Amino acid sequence: MKIIVCVKQVIDTEHLTRIVEGKTINDLPLPRVVNPCDLVAVEEALQLKERGIADEIILVSVGSSSAKEALYRCLAMGADRGILLCDPFFEGSDSYATATLLARVISSLDYGLILCGQKAFDTNAGQVGYYLAEMLSIPIISGAMKVEVISGEKVIVQRKLRGGHREVLEASLPLLLAVEEKLNEPRYVSQYAISRARTKEVKEYDIKALGLSPEYVGQRGSKTEVTSLLRPRPKKIFVPDPTLPALKRLVQIETGGLSQRVGNTLTGIPQEVASRLVEILISNKILPI
Repeated sequence: MKIIVCVKQVIDTEHLTRIVEGKTINDLPLPRVVNPCDLVAVEEALQLKERGIADEIILVSVGSSSAKEALYRCLAMGADRGILLCDPFFEGSDSYATATLLARVISSLDYGLILCGQKAFDTNAGQVGYYLAEMLSIPIISGAMKVEVISGEKVIVQRKLRGGHREVLEASLPLLLAVEEKLNEPRYVSQYAISRARTKEVKEYDIKALGLSPEYVGQRGSKTEVTSLLRPRPKKIFVPDPTLPALKRLVQIETGGLSQRVGNTLTGIPQEVASRLVEILISNKILPI
């Protein structure tokens, strides 16, 4: 079985930046690193390969030529080869346009499992995996905290839920898994290993090679637009009630002390639920009449 891992190069979030009039201002080029959740996805793929479940790990990334450094970092960990989707037309792609690019190249590959990080640390959108699974017509399990592949045919996943709860799901391959950062601890690689990894194959595809039109990628193909940036508000320190049992205190810490909101649940066939939802949005003046 071949495993595909989607990798993104992101700005190092620990680097200090200034925000002026909704834009980041920096005196020097921002350092870039491999998205931490994606490193976890690579590590999980390597562990599956070491257990004899996978025979090849293919990395796929969308970015500028500098994104090769992210691929070399993952190749040094033990991945077999990389694919970089690089073209000026791809600049400014949001989650939807990025998934369009990934789906175009991945659909031409033979795979049993796709791994990606739950979210990228630069945007925290967490949408690419869902778009990609829909475009490839395969199921997706997000929030993966534990993964078990059985006989190369199905996967049992322990999934993270709110309030410290877990959900166990079983699905057949092919499948896309969006993994949480705490699924494992990515292995260390030296600079020497990264230098040696530069001899491994990294194939580049531009818009012509993918057979896509400019209106489907980049800013033209994006469904969202970043209009401004704001400084994050300082988080208030929450202290759990010391009189509660340990389990309830852990739940309080996980939820930040917030109680679950109760709302209306719509049930029925999709067409009926959609019609009732539209009526509710109109009655609450969220949608125009």
